Amino acid sequence: MPLSYKLDCFESLTSFDISSYLNLISLPNELKNLISLNIFNTIKCSSLRPFPNKVNNLIGLTIID
Repeated sequence: MPLSYKLDCFESLTSFDISSYLNLISLPNELKNLISLNIFNTIKCSSLRPFPNKVNNLIGLTIID
């Protein structure tokens, strides 16, 4: 399940179970305004790669596995 590329205005993205995104490789570059990201249960999300360089405003990242 891919994330939408029309997320320009997001300031906070929270996923309580990101394991449903089995094919998620990275977050879209359009998330340049993202300031907070919380991920719970990444066990099944082994394809997740580093975040795009354009996510310059990210000030909070929480991963609980």
